[in-house]
Amino acid sequence: MTFDVQASARECRGLLSSAFAPHISITASQDAEDLCKAMGFAGLQDLLRPFGDKVSGRVTVRDSQAASNTFEDFSVRFTPTVKPASQMPKKEVPLSPGSFHSFTNSSYTLYQKTRLEESIAQLLLSKPDSLRHDAIYQALYKKLIFTMPVSPYETFSHPVAGIIAISSNNHQPIETLSMLYNQSSDPPEYINKEYLRYYVLIHDEQSDLAQSIALFEKMKRHFGLQCHMIRVNRTKTDDASVVDHPPSQWAKYEDNDEIEGASEGPVQQLHAEDHESLRNMVRELVVQSVIPFMERCINTWNDQIASSRRSLTGRFFGASRKYFTSSAKSAGNYNSTTLTYPALSPEAQLRKLADFAFMLRDYKFAFSIYELLKRDFQTDKAWGYLAGTQEMCAVSYLLSPDGLSLSVKSRVDIIESMMELATYSYISRSGMPTYALRCILMCAELMCTTRSPTAASEGSARWILKALNEKLVGPLGSAILLERVSNCYSCHSAIAHSNYADSAAKAAANGNQSTVGTKNTRDRKAAFWMLLAAREWAASGEERLPEVSDCIAVSQETYGDLAWAQADDVLLGKLKKIVESKHGVSAEPLENKEELGKDRLAAALPITDTRETATETSSIEDTDAPVTLVNTEADVKPALPDHSETLTTTVADLKLDGTESSSN
Repeated sequence: MTFDVQASARECRGLLSSAFAPHISITASQDAEDLCKAMGFAGLQDLLRPFGDKVSGRVTVRDSQAASNTFEDFSVRFTPTVKPASQMPKKEVPLSPGSFHSFTNSSYTLYQKTRLEESIAQLLLSKPDSLRHDAIYQALYKKLIFTMPVSPYETFSHPVAGIIAISSNNHQPIETLSMLYNQSSDPPEYINKEYLRYYVLIHDEQSDLAQSIALFEKMKRHFGLQCHMIRVNRTKTDDASVVDHPPSQWAKYEDNDEIEGASEGPVQQLHAEDHESLRNMVRELVVQSVIPFMERCINTWNDQIASSRRSLTGRFFGASRKYFTSSAKSAGNYNSTTLTYPALSPEAQLRKLADFAFMLRDYKFAFSIYELLKRDFQTDKAWGYLAGTQEMCAVSYLLSPDGLSLSVKSRVDIIESMMELATYSYISRSGMPTYALRCILMCAELMCTTRSPTAASEGSARWILKALNEKLVGPLGSAILLERVSNCYSCHSAIAHSNYADSAAKAAANGNQSTVGTKNTRDRKAAFWMLLAAREWAASGEERLPEVSDCIAVSQETYGDLAWAQADDVLLGKLKKIVESKHGVSAEPLENKEELGKDRLAAALPITDTRETATETSSIEDTDAPVTLVNTEADVKPALPDHSETLTTTVADLKLDGTESSSN
């Protein structure tokens, strides 16, 4: 179970650029879909999607300051055509403010809790022991960030460009292309229909090439230069002419019920020249069309809308609108019936501007636009929009250069205040708790990648506990998140440098020198929370005993040399006894879950489900094992913003002779 926590957090950070990538919708004629099926694929989307996971070669993007940035891992996501407005799910609206807390908007959800638990159980059986725990958490994390229902509150799932495709077997090609364009031009009112169109002719190598070339020239005359012809379905003569075409690595997370796809069938194969033709088409589409289109949109919206909002006149107008307009007339462009803004309203275009900048990885500029938007959404009481903006505001700040050197003040004043508002609005005002979990885990992982040890031990850990307080996952998910809390405490090898008992005289005067863990670390807290994760695994039944053993093994690195910690009447000893006896802790023994909490290792632990409260304390009464009393600035827990009563998480360190240590 041992793994590099910081490397895992960095991997989570890197996944964000692939998850929040430009979406390219695909509208294909029936003959084009049939040609793809004849080649062994489900359709054109299935054929193109793997090439979008990582665009070949280097991709250069200009930021808002006209500076060029080059990326070797740029991604796009190929998606189906957005459904017409008449086919979109209706937003569920609570009948009264008092119903908010029990309200869940099923139209916009990233997972179903029950099905998620079943998926975790299945995945636990399929992973090697050495990778099981981190792999399960990574799968849960990927599920949250790669699932993007089409929503009015964020534009990441709105198409940036659209492919309109026919094959050379089409008998009315120009008419079909026009019809497909009309089909792609009827999205809901909150989606801007003026996105880039890219016309593709798929030439079947079994048909006449000369006719396809003539048709392609005709397409360019009708639709302009945004056209491309690809040649596919070449005859596979020998093994040397064939290359593997594995499915998209992210496709399995798009199913709303699974965190890991079903067992994959055989890898499809393509002729090498077909593969090269498709790869070049995707690169040309991205480099020559999609990115320049996004850069032009950013410049236009920034000059026409954002600049005026930043001006003195714009700020004065915003203030007067907030304070001098009656509430009955203050909604502006916000439709309080559909709870959306029209796609061409300034607010919607500014949100799209910020999202475009985020997708092109200009995080500092994106943060400034998200900041600009918050006032409007709060004034209009557009809670879904406000929650999404607060979430991405925090994420973009943490991804920016300023986020890498996150100070305690910045974390409390900027990140945690935005996270608090985002999660509160998602859960209590918008009925979208799954988005709250996405917000928490993204920010928690990003805080673990900063240079600040306290951002991980104080910030990430307490916000993951917030997710447990809100019961955003089931029992298995809770065990995984408790393990991640432990990982947050062990993320950095030290939490302080010069301010930790730097005075030799002060250290000598302290008679309670700790023998548990190492000074200047969070080893004891990490071990403690890993034991609570083991208890949660044990509560899930006998089949989870391997996970219990893994957690115990990690805790033993801290408690292994302490005889009192191995006693049968403490939590660690009881868990070891359960594993050794091979008895499950299901219905009957886990009346003993209460008993497990009444041991000397967790004497102050509330006898409740770990998911119900994250306010946990631990106590050990042993006169033979003194503990060091220390106070460091890193141990000071800053006050949380409002609505954080359940978030106040105190873990009193192991205490002996009634003397409590404030830190590890």
